[in-house]
Amino acid sequence: MGIPDNNAATAEKQSFCISSMLIDGINTNTDGYEVPKKGFALMSHQNQYDAKLYEYARDTLFVDQTKRYGSKEWKKAEKVQQKSGVQF
Repeated sequence: MGIPDNNAATAEKQSFCISSMLIDGINTNTDGYEVPKKGFALMSHQNQYDAKLYEYARDTLFVDQTKRYGSKEWKKAEKVQQKSGVQF
């Protein structure tokens, strides 16, 4: 915590710094970088089970738990079902 500097030049520099961090990001690589093919293949192999687990959770587990424990959409569907007598 330093002594605040109230001059206009410092305030302008600070404003520029903040806006450039918001626009460009912090610690961004502006030169670009491509992952080597061997590196991508290795990462894909290392993460194959993570990807399968994520797909299972997204496609199966989440749907089953939502049906069992409910959500606003499922509760609305149940009300419609009860009123119309239609089974899902």
